[in-house]
Amino acid sequence: MDDHREDFPVTAPLNNRHQQHQDELFTLLDSRLYLDVPGINTHHPVATYLEGTPLVLTTDKDKTSAFVRFSVAHHLVLGRPSPSAHAELVDLSVFEGYRYGVSRQHAMLWRSADDVLLIEDLGSRNGTFIDGQRLQPLKRYMLNHDDRLQLGELFLRLRFESVRADTTSV
Repeated sequence: MDDHREDFPVTAPLNNRHQQHQDELFTLLDSRLYLDVPGINTHHPVATYLEGTPLVLTTDKDKTSAFVRFSVAHHLVLGRPSPSAHAELVDLSVFEGYRYGVSRQHAMLWRSADDVLLIEDLGSRNGTFIDGQRLQPLKRYMLNHDDRLQLGELFLRLRFESVRADTTSV
């Protein structure tokens, strides 16, 4: 059975906002509303996430830290293995996810129909954060290249592998 949750718009504001107008909390993409993180994701434009683009999750501890490489065709769960889990999983055990409070089904990554990468906290006990801002459970938030994610007490950096820093000036 196909999962059609992608078609549901996200319309809830983040908690702890800095006195912004309601209209500034959202970005309209292809006639759908997805929750943006003003003051966080505005430091770089929303990057298009095409199917098959490799994503890399790393820790910020040191340059030799573990990493996970994957891509999102439609959706993937971020979490830890479970005998009863049937969804495709990005296993965060390589980062000692259990030790840092990562739930078995902690968050879901989605690739929207308009090629935007989204994250949704699945009601995890210890929460999901983008650059320090806690996400409301079961709401979808846009992700960008180089965002800092926190799942429980596990701090990760998300990189779109095809995104290159342009150091030349015109």
